[in-house]
Amino acid sequence: NFEELSYQAINKMTDFLALHPHYPLFYGTLGRTYDNLAIQTGDASFFEKAEESYFRVLQLSPKRQEFHYMYAMHLMAQNKLNDAVDVLRQALALDDKVGNSHFYLGATLLSLGEENYKEALEHLEYALDHDSRAIPNASVIKDSYNKLLLYFYKQKDIRSFMVILKRLSQI
Repeated sequence: NFEELSYQAINKMTDFLALHPHYPLFYGTLGRTYDNLAIQTGDASFFEKAEESYFRVLQLSPKRQEFHYMYAMHLMAQNKLNDAVDVLRQALALDDKVGNSHFYLGATLLSLGEENYKEALEHLEYALDHDSRAIPNASVIKDSYNKLLLYFYKQKDIRSFMVILKRLSQI
């Protein structure tokens, strides 16, 4: 049972953190476990517990971008997309050469709607050009780029349209 295993994992991580309170990865994992429980059970109180874990992990490791991504995903799970964008911009400010930061920011901007598509495309392109490991799977990119293709076609934005066509031919 998912819930039962999640509770066991939470108990183990909580016990470990009581003995070793300076392990940021365990706070991040604990936060993801609470997020998953909130999503699976519909109990929003788990999001609050996740928030505490992310606050702690970012206190311990404010310069590690992967913890910013975890926190941003937590915010996205609650449909707090603008807050997630702010967190991802903070991650990007730490090091603007990391493809993951660009990928997650681009994907989140895409979720915010058409007024953000131009900037979303810029970030997705940077991620694909500089760090192909940043991309979780090709179908996500294809779906995103097909959505962008249609939008930029309707906007008659030839430059963006051609960038997207070129990228789609490479995927």
